[in-house]
Amino acid sequence: SATLAEQAAEWTGTREPPETLLAPMLPYQKEGLAWMCAQEEGRVSGGILADEMGMGKTLQAYHRIA
Repeated sequence: SATLAEQAAEWTGTREPPETLLAPMLPYQKEGLAWMCAQEEGRVSGGILADEMGMGKTLQAYHRIA
């Protein structure tokens, strides 16, 4: 079984937002959304999504909640 560090190093992916939300997401925002979903669905629930201001964290969090 892979360690959490190994799983994190190998992780990549994107996730499409729900169709009911009309705000478009950029590719890096879809990657952030996929990471948040993977965190909630995996062994480790939660995490910190941090980047520069204006990169769309609020939009990503909104899509995750919806």
